[in-house]
Amino acid sequence: MPKLRQTLALLDAEGEALQNDLINPQITDKGMLRKAIEGNTADWLTKVNNIGRLLVWWKRDKDFIKNQRKMLKETLESMEERETWLRETTCESMIAKGETKLTFPDVTVYIQKNEPSIEIEDAKMIPSQFQKLVPAHFDIDIEGLLQHFKKTGEIPNGVRVIVNKTHLVVR
Repeated sequence: MPKLRQTLALLDAEGEALQNDLINPQITDKGMLRKAIEGNTADWLTKVNNIGRLLVWWKRDKDFIKNQRKMLKETLESMEERETWLRETTCESMIAKGETKLTFPDVTVYIQKNEPSIEIEDAKMIPSQFQKLVPAHFDIDIEGLLQHFKKTGEIPNGVRVIVNKTHLVVR
């Protein structure tokens, strides 16, 4: 068991109660969460210590989940590519052998004609009755705005610069 997990496994009763409150699905908003934390009987330093340990634990869990999600996405993409290749190759070989349907004890493989579909060759040639206007989408360059502010001190319209904001660091 990693050192942190051992530490978390040894949380005192207040730490365990805090952890249970933090993962309780019935606590649905920040106000309820604040009441749960304030209602915890541990002294303030113990609460902060327990919260810090839980945040480190959660960060590691989130990193693990992100890596697993990436691996699963890559595996799914690979499987989909191979499935497409296997279907196309098997279909081509069945056609070459003159087979349209093969039945086995546990599976039946057959060729089925597809419904008509459309492939666009030149979008400019499509008649206007088949064109539709899609609202433009744009993204804001947050980093560019921040660099502009840092360099010039100018605050562009539609932007509020946040200074003096703090965040908690847990290591």
